[in-house]
Amino acid sequence: MNKICYFDLKNINIAKKLRVSLLMVIMFLCPNLASQEVPLSESEYNASLPEDIYPLSGNRLPVVDRESLNDHRKEIYDDLISPNTRTLAGIRGPGGLR
Repeated sequence: MNKICYFDLKNINIAKKLRVSLLMVIMFLCPNLASQEVPLSESEYNASLPEDIYPLSGNRLPVVDRESLNDHRKEIYDDLISPNTRTLAGIRGPGGLR
C-alpha cells in the first residue's frame, strides 16, 4: 500500500518554519553586532569637526558671549540656558543663533 505519512512531512515543515523564524529573530535583534563602534570622546569628536565649525555651538557661528549683550538680550540668553527653559536645545539650537 502507498500510504503517505503526513506526520513526517508536517514535522519537517514545522522544523523549517522554526529555523526561519529563529533566524529572523536573531537578525532583527542583533543587526549591528559586527559593526558597533566605540563612542568618540569629546576631544575626538571636536577634532573630527570641519575647521569652520565651532565645537561649543556645533554651528558655523560661535556661541553668543553673554557679556556683549544688552540687558533685554541678557534676559533672553538667561532664559535659554536656565534649567526651566522651554527648549531642549538651549543656546545650541535656533534660539542661540538669534
